Amino acid sequence: MRERDTECNRIKELEDTLDIRQSELEALQANVHNRSEEIGRLRSQLSKLTRKDADGNRHIDELERQVRDKTGEVERLRFRVREIENQNAGQDLELVSLKKKLDAQAEEIYQFDIALNAKQQELNMVSALLLSQCLIDRRIA
Repeated sequence: MRERDTECNRIKELEDTLDIRQSELEALQANVHNRSEEIGRLRSQLSKLTRKDADGNRHIDELERQVRDKTGEVERLRFRVREIENQNAGQDLELVSLKKKLDAQAEEIYQFDIALNAKQQELNMVSALLLSQCLIDRRIA
């Protein structure tokens, strides 16, 4: 029973972890989307500035740096998304395995309960038989 409670707690922890990971994943995906849009805007600004005179070069250099930074950040975020997806997949497999184990234990408990009831009935019948035998022995004696 203690093992079952531990496994139930583990399942709950895994489900909670999956919920947290799912929230993190959604936040990271939104962040990736926002950064991708920002990169598009920065590239658009860069295109306009290249048509202007040399004074815009300093600004262009800064925008290029920002694009590189954001692109690197997007790649890091994509890598993190893949890591979380892999973790979720592993936890999903573990959750399925634990649920199967829990179902098997529930079936085993059910079978033990049936056996216990049968033994209890047998004990009741033996007790009744012994009681009858004692009463018969008293009458004879």
